Amino acid sequence: SKETKSEDEIPLRESFYFTEDTIYFAVSNDNGTEIKSVDYSGKLSDEVYTTEHRNAKIVGTYDDKLVCSYSIGTNEYICIFDGKKAPTEQKIGRYPFISGDMLYYTELNKLSCMPLDGGEAETVVDEKCTDYCFYNGKLIYTDGTAVFEADGKGSGSPLLDAKDLNKCDYISNISVSGGKLFVCGGSGAYWKCISETDEDGKVAEEIYAGVER
Repeated sequence: SKETKSEDEIPLRESFYFTEDTIYFAVSNDNGTEIKSVDYSGKLSDEVYTTEHRNAKIVGTYDDKLVCSYSIGTNEYICIFDGKKAPTEQKIGRYPFISGDMLYYTELNKLSCMPLDGGEAETVVDEKCTDYCFYNGKLIYTDGTAVFEADGKGSGSPLLDAKDLNKCDYISNISVSGGKLFVCGGSGAYWKCISETDEDGKVAEEIYAGVER
């Protein structure tokens, strides 16, 4: 319906969040960002969350609370909406992700986490971390040259090196989709490779394109 659409542009993909019975979506305007929700029958909820920041994105939900993030300059913040209460805001790092009752994020190329119900942040990975994801209950991260499985002691066990990908010398990002782990690598500006790997780092399938450096 028209109520679920932005008049100016389609919301960014990361501005959507899906739960078992609800789709949350964010639409920015001159006054900030409105976050609305609709069920799978298409019925729009009367409840609307608002923030004055135009670049707000939905991170997820925790304990029936909606968690969003936004950036101001080089600083990233989270905003937790709890019903009709004023939202709780806190400065964090980049790439926030909710797993269980913890919020993970990167800061100064280190991976940290903090309890969503309050508490001190702690460093999860002391080594360089440029991207991370959770796969089969395991924390997987990359330093840009290799992929590791976190060992819970501040470092990790290597799973895959950039050179294991087709003609690649760096890893740009990792992600999980459809229960599969994908690693994206490249060489120079014009060669890209996406590899599906198993939990042991073995490449199962690759798609690559571009011009070799």
